[in-house]
Amino acid sequence: MWTEIISGAAIVLVAIIEALSARERKKTKDDHKRIEERYKRRQELERLEMDVILAQSELLNIMCIAITGGRTNGNVEVAQVKLTQATDAYQGFIRDEASKAAAKE
Repeated sequence: MWTEIISGAAIVLVAIIEALSARERKKTKDDHKRIEERYKRRQELERLEMDVILAQSELLNIMCIAITGGRTNGNVEVAQVKLTQATDAYQGFIRDEASKAAAKE
């Protein structure tokens, strides 16, 4: 008789443990989905920020040329060189990161 009671209790205990484990697995899966969605939104935000930065750089360069009437003076010329260098470095960084990300996939 005690054998049947112990066996029954063990079965109930195993069922409870399995139910708790299933709930934890579902929660973990949901957490991973939320993290992945947040990661994708962050990637899109960063891509848009990069587009804005590059557009601002192009606009600034055009404004520099327009202000000087197509002829650059010393200060504007130095600023344009720095802008070009910074933009080139930024675009190089973006290309490097994109190639690293593609290599990981």
